[in-house]
Amino acid sequence: MIGLAATSWQWRRAERLAQSERQERIAGQRQLYVATMNLVQAAWDQNNLSHMRKLLANPAAAPERGFEWYFWQRHLHLEARTLREHAAAVLAVAYSRDGQRIVSGSADQTAKVWDLATGKVLRTLRHDGPVRSVAFSSDGWRILTGGWDSKAKLWHSTSGNLLRTFEGHTNYILSVAFSPDGQRIVTGSRDLTAKVWDAASGNLLRTLEGHGGPVWSVAFSPDGERIVTGSWDRTARVWAVADGRPLVRFEKHSDAVFSVAFSPDGKRIASGSLDQTASVWDSVTGHELFTLWGHSSTVASVTFSSDGQRIATAGDDQTARVWDAGGRHELLAVKKHGSPISSVAFSPDGQQIITGGGSMSFSPDGVEQIHPGPGDRTVKVWDLSNDREALTLKGHTNRVFTAAFSPDSQRVVTGSLDKTARIWDAISGTQLEIFPGHTDGIGSVAFSPNGQRIVTASDDKTAKVWDVTSRQPMVTFSRYSNLVRSAAFSPDGGQIVTGGQDGSARVWDSVSGEELFTLKEGNFWIWSVAFSPNGQKILTGNGAGNDEATVWDVHRATVWDARSRVPILHLKGQHASYVLSAVFSPDARRIATASSDQSAKLWDAETGACLLTLSGHSDQVMSVSFSPDGKRILTGSRDQTAKLWDAASGRELLTLKGHRGWVFKAAFSRDGQRIVTASGDGTAKIWEAASAEQVVKWQKDGPLAAEVQVREQAAAAAEQTRASRAKMPDEINR
Repeated sequence: MIGLAATSWQWRRAERLAQSERQERIAGQRQLYVATMNLVQAAWDQNNLSHMRKLLANPAAAPERGFEWYFWQRHLHLEARTLREHAAAVLAVAYSRDGQRIVSGSADQTAKVWDLATGKVLRTLRHDGPVRSVAFSSDGWRILTGGWDSKAKLWHSTSGNLLRTFEGHTNYILSVAFSPDGQRIVTGSRDLTAKVWDAASGNLLRTLEGHGGPVWSVAFSPDGERIVTGSWDRTARVWAVADGRPLVRFEKHSDAVFSVAFSPDGKRIASGSLDQTASVWDSVTGHELFTLWGHSSTVASVTFSSDGQRIATAGDDQTARVWDAGGRHELLAVKKHGSPISSVAFSPDGQQIITGGGSMSFSPDGVEQIHPGPGDRTVKVWDLSNDREALTLKGHTNRVFTAAFSPDSQRVVTGSLDKTARIWDAISGTQLEIFPGHTDGIGSVAFSPNGQRIVTASDDKTAKVWDVTSRQPMVTFSRYSNLVRSAAFSPDGGQIVTGGQDGSARVWDSVSGEELFTLKEGNFWIWSVAFSPNGQKILTGNGAGNDEATVWDVHRATVWDARSRVPILHLKGQHASYVLSAVFSPDARRIATASSDQSAKLWDAETGACLLTLSGHSDQVMSVSFSPDGKRILTGSRDQTAKLWDAASGRELLTLKGHRGWVFKAAFSRDGQRIVTASGDGTAKIWEAASAEQVVKWQKDGPLAAEVQVREQAAAAAEQTRASRAKMPDEINR
């Protein structure tokens, strides 16, 4: 017996040691993964994509892959195609009117015409110096090139035959453009002038003089009656084509203007500068409308989309960026050239952009010793229809306070200070429905578990339940004496809890609107409410004097009066200011809270012990939520970012940047592949990660492909086993 007991003790001791070793190994893997994700974010910010690619391919961190890993994989595969035939930096790119061809100009002294569908070079057009500028005529039959041989050349776009050479500049030609009707061309030169030519005869019509530096960029207005020029002298100018008379002068850039473009309606002009900004101007008055900030070096190229809704910029910081031309928001940044980007152009349908990898080097005065700088020698095609850094939902006319996914992850509902809630297609970003009816801002929204209803909470002291199909209010809860800050459905959809600035949380029948009971403890504002996953508890986040979260047991009616529920747990003593958001983990074992003290915290839902503090935001943390698997925590902050955290270690995994206002809300989709953020900049954004299947396509021989193959084989084997068992006699199955 003694020997048996000793053996049993030794076995238990060995098992404990083995378990401890497993836990240490898992903790080590988690720490490695978190460190890797932080290095990946740093590599992205530094445009070190090759290092980023190596880090993501490291199989050592594979067991902990989450949203952030797939998010970065998607970023690495935004481009649709890379065109590699030039022998030196690519200095200019342009689309044909039908979008089927591309022309590129290079420091290798050639321009190349490409078939976009196949990626093959159709024609090579030659100069006796670097080709700085290229353009297609509106009919697509001609191509115009400008080179450092001081010549502009007109080519037949199909045959590649040289049709005409324009000579008259006394120095490099830096920019060329066709008039909309194709009858005239304009050229800009290092000789400080722009010249207007007859495209058919080659005759010089007039010379535009007045700039005090090289003319780096030229463009016609859509009606062909004006020309805009951008110069090293830090100005852009508009000229009358008819008589060459200067009309408007733009002078707010603090350094050279490298690129200019008219909007499709001719009312605005965009300019890109050595001062690291792009500006948008009123083309008639010269008034600066707004400035686009984001590049960290020269903005070498600007262009409008064909509908005028977006602006693309490219620069020496190795990025191209797409902006909302009305709201000034950055929609997308692409970084895969690994070199400065000299030129960017929209496809005619606005579904793609092309970029050229290259740059210019010049003397401080912009006149002497100009020569091509470094470049990766490629043209890249980027698909904007399917591959976005973040899908921006635009339509609200004021701050967007809140957002939530539908249960099937196909729709998003948002609530705004503009007094409306709106439902959007989560894939396309199309606005599907609008719900007017509140008389003040909406601070909280949620879908019912079946997705057929939404609840809204408003500063008008009411909450409403809406039928999604009819867009009509079904129930209005109106017993509050102050603002209603938050609302949530119970897991079965039968009840709704609301939290108000009067210090009460009220529980209602979601169909009849009957108030079932009130939870109240003092007069502290309730900023946040949530049901536990099983619906048996309610969680409230309190503020304005009571910096804690409270858990209430709502299924003790058999013991307690249904209208006098008591708190069973207080989470306090850790936050230094208001608790603005609180939520249960999917397994209800933990609670996450967000506070105006710039931190979020993780708590044990049974004992109330504080497990972790998430520190990294530089302003109030407005929102907190768990990923569907409970392994990640998501926060939104007044510092204009959302952050993703490892729920086990509390380490930061990912920062989502792009909003120009406070991030009031951040939440996961039910499938865990997307995140929605709501911001004070008047937009909501959907951030999408790649699927495992997409990554397999990108990395056919990578570790993930093998992992997926193993999973598929295991699933097939399990299905075969089940099928075999189904054929066995009952007594054998038993």
